[in-house]
Amino acid sequence: MIINRVLKNGVRLLAEPVAETGVFAAGFWFPYGSRFEVFGGKGRSTRGAAHFIEHMLFKGTSSMSSLDIAKEFEKYGGYVNAFTEREMVCLHCLVPGTVFERALEILCNMVSDSVFSQQEYDREYPVIESEIISSLDDSEEVALDGFLQAVYPGQSISKNIAGSVYELSFLTREVLYSLYCEYFKYGELTVSLAGSFDFDTAASILERLLPARKENSLKIDDLIWRSGKFFLKSEFQQYQLFLGFPIPKLENQRQFILWSVFDSVVGDTMASRLFQALREKKGLCYNVYSSTSFCRNGGIWNIYAGFPGDKTGEIVKTVFEQLVLLKKSGISEEELGFGMRHISGEIVISMTDMEYRMKRLGRQFYDYGEVFDYDCVFETLESVVSSEVNFLAERYLDFSKASLIVIGEKNLLKNKFKQKPVYEDVALNSFINCGFVSLKLSKEGYYG
Repeated sequence: MIINRVLKNGVRLLAEPVAETGVFAAGFWFPYGSRFEVFGGKGRSTRGAAHFIEHMLFKGTSSMSSLDIAKEFEKYGGYVNAFTEREMVCLHCLVPGTVFERALEILCNMVSDSVFSQQEYDREYPVIESEIISSLDDSEEVALDGFLQAVYPGQSISKNIAGSVYELSFLTREVLYSLYCEYFKYGELTVSLAGSFDFDTAASILERLLPARKENSLKIDDLIWRSGKFFLKSEFQQYQLFLGFPIPKLENQRQFILWSVFDSVVGDTMASRLFQALREKKGLCYNVYSSTSFCRNGGIWNIYAGFPGDKTGEIVKTVFEQLVLLKKSGISEEELGFGMRHISGEIVISMTDMEYRMKRLGRQFYDYGEVFDYDCVFETLESVVSSEVNFLAERYLDFSKASLIVIGEKNLLKNKFKQKPVYEDVALNSFINCGFVSLKLSKEGYYG
């Protein structure tokens, strides 16, 4: 049973007690991320703030040092961690259920009483700077950033979550503490709990130790998608490709399940069409997949591949061939059955993981404002029909809106696209014959 309740202090509590486990997982979800940051110079810039604040939550409160915090979780064999995304920050832990009360007390203390001392700020600054620099050695992360900056040019949702080293230099301790107070200490908060715990005790702790919440006044900017073909020069030996299409935001659980089944058939499994066509049958690449990503007012369906540069032309040709076939013939009933069983099996396996259950609650609520128990999910999954899944390809794989980015040493497709076969899809032919735009790195560290 899932409990969804707003506490007296305005904290929303999503709870899923699981009697047969001895594990407790908790997540504190704050709807403030890198999408809501701006760059305006010293004292006014907030780029990278959400990520920096995430780090500072671990640097001590008025009653606990950073070492105290770590020891309190680790002495029970558990851990505490956090992550920052474009639209949220999540502080979470996993511990034995016997100490769930103490775990919640410490998380509340970190949220409501972090001191943000100048000394800790100065210590953590080079740590974050190092993290940003190290991310530039991750070819797939660099490629993803380049892709987002190509399709959402100049928009905050495409900016690096941690900010650039240049932007970090403008971020002061005073700005961080002010944002912490507004969006973490007193801002909107959803807490998700799963596993072995007593609901009434947990609710009492959260009401007693967390101050009253206020509604965030964050503006969600409209997303402006840019289609086209883009090239990003890199020093990595591997070439990479992203081919993306804009899709609507999630409105309900059924839409999420439809996209999950769609991906399992098209590119999210070893048995999928893309993996079989590009890797198993032609040996063109090591890594290829399709995926969906969503934000509060939109989403992207994309294909990714990493490959040797001399395979670039054949990779692109094969991807287009697979998408044309998908749009023309759709997925079969056999493929639908495979996709449904795959998703069902993934859910059954993940049900034993309390951290997964905890994160599922938080993401469900932020994705479409509701949470569903597993019986409801399985019922929805069993009712999926092929026409619903095929509609996704027919409606949203629109080549007039496609965006392709190739990352590598040289643009090996520059003079080859016009030699490709002519397709029945007029928009695809137009897309193939349009020119590449080279993305350049700006002073701030972004491509445009």
